[in-house]
Amino acid sequence: MVVASVFVALVGFIMWITPDDPRKGRQYDILFDQSVSGLLEGSSVTFAGIPVGRVQSIDLEPGKPDLVRVRIAITDKELPIVEGTTAALNGDLIFGAALISLDAPRGMGRPIALNNDGIGVIPAKNAGLGEIVSDPGPLVERISRGTDMLLELTSAQGQREISARLDATAKSTAALAQQSATIDGQIAASRATLRDTTTMAADYAKRADAMDQKLSAQGSASLRQLRQASAEARATLRSLDERLGATRSSAQGLAKRSADLGTRARALRTTVSEVRTGIEQVEEGGLGSLAAPPALPDYKPKK
Repeated sequence: MVVASVFVALVGFIMWITPDDPRKGRQYDILFDQSVSGLLEGSSVTFAGIPVGRVQSIDLEPGKPDLVRVRIAITDKELPIVEGTTAALNGDLIFGAALISLDAPRGMGRPIALNNDGIGVIPAKNAGLGEIVSDPGPLVERISRGTDMLLELTSAQGQREISARLDATAKSTAALAQQSATIDGQIAASRATLRDTTTMAADYAKRADAMDQKLSAQGSASLRQLRQASAEARATLRSLDERLGATRSSAQGLAKRSADLGTRARALRTTVSEVRTGIEQVEEGGLGSLAAPPALPDYKPKK
């Protein structure tokens, strides 16, 4: 009995000091669209620099060979994996090893949903410098290309080309310096012309103002005279209308009087004619002829 108790205690002690199996804990998948060079099964998974799990497996995503599926196991039972948590690949440029670091949002959110197999998905985030460190090939290639270009520039031929370019630049600068005096003279002449033009414009503006004032004064006097003449003409027309009205009335009265005088003159002419006829009868036949009937004409039978 004592031996059994000691054996159980020994097994418990061994299990206590043995690190967690990387296959235990909560499992999550991370899909990387970059190289995961340096990342191995069993590589550390950290959160804020503290190990919280291990890499469980590394495989290509079925049907998408440009994606790498990395399955991790979070052994820290107290670490919440909430929505918004991202995973980045960080590497060591010297030793070539890589690890995965988790970054959680501020505040507590909802836990990441798990599929039917009890596995969640943590979005991957390009780590910038970590991406370069995990796959230094492109960086080394760029450095090598830059070094080759630098060596070409520092070679004898490169130095000759640089000297030729510097000589051409110096010649262009000297030519520009020679032309600067001419350009300065042209600018000075343009300034003088502009100054003269400005003075002439100011003179013209003054004369125009004076002419405008003079025309305004003359126009006002002429307008006053025209108004006075118009008023006098209207008064004359009114007086003429009045005189014409009076003349028209006098003419109408004169016409009536003329008609009366004509009637009286015709009656007087008739009376004078009758008196003349009576006088002629008296002269021919005496006073008796006035009472005697008039003589009949002599009858002459037709043959």
